[in-house]
This record gives sequence, C-alpha cells and structure tokens, in this order.
Amino acid sequence: MQLDHRVTVAFLAIVQSFVLLCDSGHSAEKSLASVAKENGCKGEPTGYVSGYLSGEDKSTGVFWCVRDLDAEKDRILIVVVNRHPHGTLKCPNVLRSINQPQKLTILRDEKIPLSWFVVRDKPSQTGPAGRYTSGPVIDTGDDGVGEQWFCYKGAWLVRVYH
Repeated sequence: MQLDHRVTVAFLAIVQSFVLLCDSGHSAEKSLASVAKENGCKGEPTGYVSGYLSGEDKSTGVFWCVRDLDAEKDRILIVVVNRHPHGTLKCPNVLRSINQPQKLTILRDEKIPLSWFVVRDKPSQTGPAGRYTSGPVIDTGDDGVGEQWFCYKGAWLVRVYH
C-alpha cells in the first residue's frame, strides 16, 4: 500500500510541474504581448529568439513587430527583451527599422568590422575603423539580404547587406 502512495505522490508532483510549466509559458507569451504594446507595437510580437545577452540566458531575447505600416520610415520595431534582474542593456531596447525582418538570428562569434556599420541616428557617421563586433549581433536577414544591429557604446550601429 505504501508503494501505491509513493506512486500517487510522484504522479501528482509530475502533473503539478507540468501545470506550472504550461502556466509559465502562457505568462511569458502574455508578457511579450505586454512588452510589445508598451514599446509602441501595433501588432503581435513576431519571431522571438531567446538568449540575447548569452545563448543560455532565456530571460533575454529579441522580437520584431509592426509600429505603423503606413509610416514613411521606422515602420518596424525590433525590441530587445531583458527580464534579467541584474543585466542592463547599454543601448535603448527598441530599434527602429524600415525593413521587415526576414528572420531574426543572434550572432555571437562573428567578428564584423565596425567600419561596415553606421550609427542608426546619424547615418553619415560610420563605426570606428580597426574595431570589430564582440558580443551579440542581431541579424534580420535571410538569403543574403538584411540588416545587422550591434550595440556600441550606448548607440545602435546598423549594417544593411545584400
């Protein structure tokens, strides 16, 4: 009889863990929708990729959303989510883009010359010569066309490639 009790207790623990896991996933989706709305998105968050600050860190990530498809510029927002209690972003968490991402990817080991990038808010200013990306690069492209975003000294640098 005691064996049956242990099996029942183990089964109930498994069910409870499953329910908690499902609830936390639903809360995360709701949280992403809230984050999207708070940051000016008119549509749902799309293409969420976790692990912005580090590949294993599920408390950070990026997604994109529509701000205003009728706008001449800044139609698309790319939002960096940071739910990490101790980590802070050095750049604003919202990137404004004209081009809709094809696919979001976070590159970690790429060493791209910063001189290939321009400052997002000052497109005539390129990144510094002789320096390379170190850390996460947000890539929006697919099939050789897209944008790459890199946070450098508090400002977003962007590179359009094709």
